[in-house]
Amino acid sequence: DANRDTAFGKAHKFDLISTVDDFRKHVPVSSYEYFEPYIERLKQGESNQLTRENPVMFATTSGTTDKPKFVPITPAHIADYTHAFQIHNYHLVKDFYRAAIGRFLIITSNDEEGLTEGGLPFGAVSGMLNRRQSPIVRKYFALPYELCKVKDVDAKYYLLLRAALVQNITAFLGCNPSSFLLLADQLRDRVQDLIKDIHDGTVSSKYAANVAPSVLAAFEPYLRPDASRASELEHLLNSHGELLPRHVFPNASVMSCWKGGPMGFYLSQLPDLYGDLPIRDFGYMA
Repeated sequence: DANRDTAFGKAHKFDLISTVDDFRKHVPVSSYEYFEPYIERLKQGESNQLTRENPVMFATTSGTTDKPKFVPITPAHIADYTHAFQIHNYHLVKDFYRAAIGRFLIITSNDEEGLTEGGLPFGAVSGMLNRRQSPIVRKYFALPYELCKVKDVDAKYYLLLRAALVQNITAFLGCNPSSFLLLADQLRDRVQDLIKDIHDGTVSSKYAANVAPSVLAAFEPYLRPDASRASELEHLLNSHGELLPRHVFPNASVMSCWKGGPMGFYLSQLPDLYGDLPIRDFGYMA
């Protein structure tokens, strides 16, 4: 009933639907392309197309098999998604209480990659969810929201590590486990730059040059000189011959990421890099 007066509801006779069989009769199982005309009108700024609530943004797919798809995100969807995320984190801390002692390293993507013709942002829901967290929740996050705005991959992961290496990281959260493999690669490749920057309280110009001043400003609290931590990292490097996440984040107690589908290829590589961390399935909250 809520959406019976939308363009989609009228076209599919929602006013005649009162049973599951009615719904099956009037609303066929369809692909994205079936809904695309309605989505395109929403992108143009029209309203009341698929749902009574108008979208506040569009989540975009990666476009690995075709052009990116635009998924309308309504306030009700955000509320459901946020609630699911809160339940996930509650049980994460309940089952791995040491995770609450330190900071969560959360890898997210940009929720504002651009604007549609109608002026609505499109991007990643993970970034939107990060941005909307309350200060009470955000105090447990190791990284500022602004990190997701960095488009250069090397600069993004360098800033991530620059901030994380001076904090007590107790949990890793992210959607795709491949992101954590990339983090480990960046740590091995940039270790000398990281140690020097931590010692000096700086960010190397080779990375800072690709980062907006507003993003660098958000990282200021993590950029104090820390000779003690730099010395500790240098000692670990000399002892192990390389630095891996399991060396530099010894208090990490859990990781949460996707585990289904083809993720096994990435998951199988994580123990060598992160140790025997339990891995909680982040799930597909769509």
